[in-house]
This record gives sequence, structure tokens and C-alpha cells, in this order.
Amino acid sequence: MAKFKLFVLVPVFIVFVAALSMAASKGNPNNGKYIFRLKCKTCHEVGSEGGEVTPMTYTMGQWKSFFARNKHKRYQDISDQFKSEELTDIERYVVDHAMDSEHPETCGG
Repeated sequence: MAKFKLFVLVPVFIVFVAALSMAASKGNPNNGKYIFRLKCKTCHEVGSEGGEVTPMTYTMGQWKSFFARNKHKRYQDISDQFKSEELTDIERYVVDHAMDSEHPETCGG
């Protein structure tokens, strides 16, 4: 009976650890929120040159498309202002809090 439990629990544990590592490699939404407020909001507030942009400005699919499209351009417009990890974190944050996500957020304040 103990061998059976071990036989079942080890694969479950491996899948769990793999899922966590994959999620971690996709960016940190908490860091993304901080970076968004620190670096993005300066150009994307009401009345600013870039116009107001919050995570809820677009759907999850639109955000994913934006980041996928701009990865091919290597973020030419903003690459000098952001590290690659920061962009990954911002992407994770805005996608997780897009208008059609489970937890939409305006990133106000």
C-alpha cells in the first residue's frame, strides 16, 4: 500500500513543481504592477501624450497580441527603458488584470 501511495504521489508532485516553474517563467504580476505604475503611467495617464492606458484598456487577447507583435520588433519603441524581465512582468500583470480577466484592474492611483 505504501508503494502505491508513493507511486501516485511522486508524479503528482513532479507535475506540481513543473507547473510552478512554468508559471514563474512567465513573469511576476506583482513586479509588473509596480513597474507599470513606476514607468508606464508617466506616459499613460489621463491627458498625457500616450493617453490613458490601464490593464482594463484591452482584453487578455489584445494584450497578448500586443506583446507578441512587439517581441518581434524587440520593443524598439521602449526597449531602452525596460529590461526584458520587466516587460515579461508587465505583460503578465496586464494580461492577468485585463478587462475580460477574472480580476480586472484599473491600476488607478
